[in-house]
Amino acid sequence: MDPQQTWTDLVNAVIEEDEWAAHEAATVLIRWLSNGGFPPQTLPGITMPSEWNRVIVQATCRSRLLALGCGACRSEPV
Repeated sequence: MDPQQTWTDLVNAVIEEDEWAAHEAATVLIRWLSNGGFPPQTLPGITMPSEWNRVIVQATCRSRLLALGCGACRSEPV
């Protein structure tokens, strides 16, 4: 699992309004973080602290999943 590529895939899916691809990427990233994986860098060319990237990824993934009707996304932060 490449979290950086998955993040890029999620961003592109949102831009392209590809709900299925956005759901898939968001689900994979949430699971990755839940299992102790490191977060991707969320802003190209800017290195931010891991904690900041984790929060951005969590919020983005949960937002996309909630918009697509995922009730499980209301759980506690990972």
